[in-house]
Amino acid sequence: MKRILFYSQHVLGMGHFVRAMEIARGLRDFKIRFLNGGMNVEGFPYPPQVELVNLPPVRPDAALKYIESTDPSQDLEGLKRARWESLLAEFDRFDPDVLITELFPFGRRQFVFELMPLLARARQRRRSIKVVCSVRDILVRQPEHIHHEEWVCKVLNRYFDLVLVHADPSFQSLGETFTRIADIDTELRYTGYVVQREDAAPPIANGAHHANGNGAHAARANGNGAHHATLNGANGVNGAHHVGANGTNGAHGTNGANGAPAKSGQPTIVVSVGGGRVGYDLLSCAIDASRILERSQPHRMLVYAGPFLPENEYAELGRLAADRPQLTLERYTHHFLSRLGEADLSVSMAGYNTCMNVLTTGCRALVLPFANPGNEEQTIRANRLERLGLVQVIRPNELRPDQLADKMRASLAMEPPGHRIDTRGVERTEELITDLVGGRIERKALKRRRTEARIEALGPYGIALRKRLERCERERRPIDVFLRDDDVGQEERGLRRLLSTALTRAVPLCLEVIPGILTDSQVNLLTEFKHFSPTLLELNQHGWMHFNHELNGTKAEFGANRAFAQQLEDIARGKAILERTFAERFHAVFTPPWNRCTEVTLQALDQLGFRVLSRSRGHVEATGHRFREIPITIDLYSRKLGKQMRPRDEMLGDLLGQIDEGVTIGLLLHHPVMEEDAFGFVEGLLDVLTSSPAVRFHTFRSLMKCEPAVLAGRHA
Repeated sequence: MKRILFYSQHVLGMGHFVRAMEIARGLRDFKIRFLNGGMNVEGFPYPPQVELVNLPPVRPDAALKYIESTDPSQDLEGLKRARWESLLAEFDRFDPDVLITELFPFGRRQFVFELMPLLARARQRRRSIKVVCSVRDILVRQPEHIHHEEWVCKVLNRYFDLVLVHADPSFQSLGETFTRIADIDTELRYTGYVVQREDAAPPIANGAHHANGNGAHAARANGNGAHHATLNGANGVNGAHHVGANGTNGAHGTNGANGAPAKSGQPTIVVSVGGGRVGYDLLSCAIDASRILERSQPHRMLVYAGPFLPENEYAELGRLAADRPQLTLERYTHHFLSRLGEADLSVSMAGYNTCMNVLTTGCRALVLPFANPGNEEQTIRANRLERLGLVQVIRPNELRPDQLADKMRASLAMEPPGHRIDTRGVERTEELITDLVGGRIERKALKRRRTEARIEALGPYGIALRKRLERCERERRPIDVFLRDDDVGQEERGLRRLLSTALTRAVPLCLEVIPGILTDSQVNLLTEFKHFSPTLLELNQHGWMHFNHELNGTKAEFGANRAFAQQLEDIARGKAILERTFAERFHAVFTPPWNRCTEVTLQALDQLGFRVLSRSRGHVEATGHRFREIPITIDLYSRKLGKQMRPRDEMLGDLLGQIDEGVTIGLLLHHPVMEEDAFGFVEGLLDVLTSSPAVRFHTFRSLMKCEPAVLAGRHA
C-alpha cells in the first residue's frame, strides 16, 4: 500500500485541519501519517487508515500576527527546533511515496523554518517522491504580495509535482486572489469543493502520538480504544459538553438520541463559529436575538461554541443561556452535519467548511464573514454565495440582537436554496493523487514540451497564435471563447470523446440538443456528464427534428417555406421536451439547424421566452427582441467540403484575425463527423488556449452576464 505523509497546520481556527482530515478520509487506498501542527481537537473522529502525529503545537498571539508556543516554559526558538527535528524524523521513519502540504507555499510562510528542509529532504531521495500542495479556493492577500507571489512560484516550480485547488473554478478560481498563475509551471488541477460527509457511525479515534526530536512516540489510550492527546497548554478544551448556568458541566433542554434535541414541531436554528477562537460576538448576539425572536416565532436553538473558545467566554455564554430551556449550548458535536441537515436555519461565520456544510445540507443560512485588516477571504466567499441566493450575509453593523432577530425571522420564511457548485473535492482528490502515483500526471515541465509539440503540429500559425496570446497577456486584453457542438440527440459517435476532450481541460461546452430525435441513451449520457460537471456543460435547443423543409436547395428547418404558426409549434414542442427532460439543466438558447432562420422564427423565439439566439457570423444581427444574439465565428467544417475538415491554416488565420478584432470567438464543432484529425486539431488548439491566462472560456449563460460590448468585440 502506498504511503502519504500529510502535513497540516491550523493556527487561528480548525478549518484547515477539518478539510485536510476529510481529504485524508477519502484516500482509502493509501496508508496515511497525518502531521498535525496545531492544537489537538480532543475526541475528533479520525479515519481508521490515518495515523495521527501531533507536532509540538503553536497558537496565534493576541494580535493574530505571529505564532507562539502553547507551553509558557518553552521559548519559540526552542519550539521551532523541536518541530523541525520531529518533522524530518517522521519523514525518514515513514518513507512516504507522496508528501502533501496543506496551503504551503501559498500560505503558512511562518513555517518555512521546517517546511523548506522537509521539501529539500524529499527531493534528495533517490526514489521519486511526489510532492503535492493542497490549497483552498481563496487566498489571503499577503504583505509585499508581489514578492510573495514570485517566491511562491519559485518554490512550487522547484519542489512540487501537483497543486490541487479545492474549488469549482466556475464559482471561484485561484487566479482571482493569486495573480501569478501563469508563472506556475507545476501541474495545477481543480478538484471541486471538499465537503464533509456524515458517516453512519463515526470512526474510532486513532492512537495519536506526540513526536519529539528523537522520534520517540508517546501514545495514550483510554479504555474503549479511543486515543486522546493532551493539549499542551490549551485551556479547558474538553470536546462536546453542555454548560449550566454556573459554568459547570450540565445540560440544557431535553435531548434525544446522540444528544440531539427532541423534536418539538418548532423550527431549529443552529449557531456555530468553527474552532471558536473568533466568533464570540456572534454567539452572544444570537443568544440574545433568540430571546427577541421567541416572542413571535417559538423555536429551538443549538449553539456550538467551538473547542478553542476561551473558558471565560464559554462560561459567559452559559450564563446568558441559563434560563432558556429551548436553547442548547455545546462546544462541539460529532453529529454536526446531522444537526444542520435537520435544522431550518444556520447562523455562522463564513469559513470554507461551514459554507460547504450549508451547501451540502441545503440549509438556509445567515453568515458573518470574519473581518480582519487584510483578510477578505470569508467576505469574498460570502458575497459571492449571497449573489447566487445561497446565503444571506450579516454585515458588521447588523450584529445587534434586534436586527439579527429580524434577519432570522426573514430567513426562516424563505425557501431553502439549491446549488450547482461542484462539491466532489474528496473524490476528485483521490483520483488525481492515484493518477499522480501511477504516472498519469506529469510535471508541467514535461507537459510544456508536449504543448510545444502541439504548437508545432499546428504549423506556422500555431507559433503565431502562441505569440499573439502572450501579447494579449502582456496587454491585459482578455480573449473570450466558447465552444458549441451541434447535432446532439441520437448519434453518440464522437460525443464521449468530445466531452472528455473539453472537460478534462476544464473547458466549458455548449451542447445543442435536437429534441425531436432525442433518445433515452443520449438523455442518460447527458444527465451523467451534466451531474458531475454542472458548471462546464450547458444544454440548449437545436431546432426540432433537424429536418429540411426548403425546396430551393438551401437547407433550413425554419426557413421561408414555413409559416409563423408552424415554426412556433415545432419550437414550442422541442422546448417543452427539453424542459421536461433536463429541468433546470436546460438553458433557453436556440440554435437553428444549418444556422438559418427567418424573421418569423425570431418572433416565435421572443414569444417563447428564449434568452439567446446563436447562428453563424455574417447574418444581419437580430435587434428589437428580448433575446441576445451570440454567433459562432469559426466552423470546423464548411458546406463546400462536406465532412472534410477545413484547412488548419485557414481556421487559425481566422482565429488570429478575430483575436485582433476583439470579438467573442465561437468555435462550432460537429461530433458525429469528427475524425482523428479533427480531434487532434481541437485537442492541440485547446492545449494552447488553456495555457494562456488571457483566454476566458464561456457558456452562453456566462456570456449573458457580460456587457454587450464584450460580445461585439469592444473590450474596455
